[in-house]
Amino acid sequence: ATNGFHARELENGRRALLPLECAQEGIRIVADVSALITLHRLGLLDTVANYFGEILVPEGYLPTILEDGKKMALHQRSLQQTAERISRLVDGGTIVTINQPNQRAGNMPTADEYGDSSEHRYHLTDLIQPVYAAGLVDDTSHQRISKVCAKSSSVNDEHPALAQFQDVLIELSTLETLTTFGLLDAITGFYRVHIAQKARTDLRQRLDAIRLQEETRLWHFDLWNQIRIDPRFMFVSHSVPQ
Repeated sequence: ATNGFHARELENGRRALLPLECAQEGIRIVADVSALITLHRLGLLDTVANYFGEILVPEGYLPTILEDGKKMALHQRSLQQTAERISRLVDGGTIVTINQPNQRAGNMPTADEYGDSSEHRYHLTDLIQPVYAAGLVDDTSHQRISKVCAKSSSVNDEHPALAQFQDVLIELSTLETLTTFGLLDAITGFYRVHIAQKARTDLRQRLDAIRLQEETRLWHFDLWNQIRIDPRFMFVSHSVPQ
């Protein structure tokens, strides 16, 4: 049983992809991993096992089960938590999404700690200092975030310090840093925070990817657990051609 190609040799010696045919009921079969995954996702493992009676599974798959499961695990759970926190405020309207490029045409300042732009950008320290001065960030949190402020202040005569309730467009990576340090609520409570539509799309895609990765990992272990405890499936040794 396979979900792959069936390459065989014809009588004239030529190689060809031949049609697959189902074996008769009660005949012992071998199932490869593609067939097992497909049958599991279709909910047909039990049906197929009842039909054939015994299904042989190459034991060469065994060493890869845990290894594949490790690859599917999310090793940086903080990435998911950060994206979820920001997304909740975006969905609730606390963080406003700029939908069209021309909406940036006004005088809204942009805060970006990590990008390089020829236009003026406020930096992480410029976002933090007014909030800290207002007493909304404690000394410990201020010291922690200050250690990762890689760029100096960009406040000057032409670009005054940011003020409370001011509209500010914050780039996603900068907003993620603030969230990681537990300062998202303080920042969104002090400023009227905006993000670009692309940033909102990136957040949604990231959460979708994490959800699918976790879902696939659960499918993976559920498949092999079913096979392991079902006596109709037998792991057998096999030889691999040179």
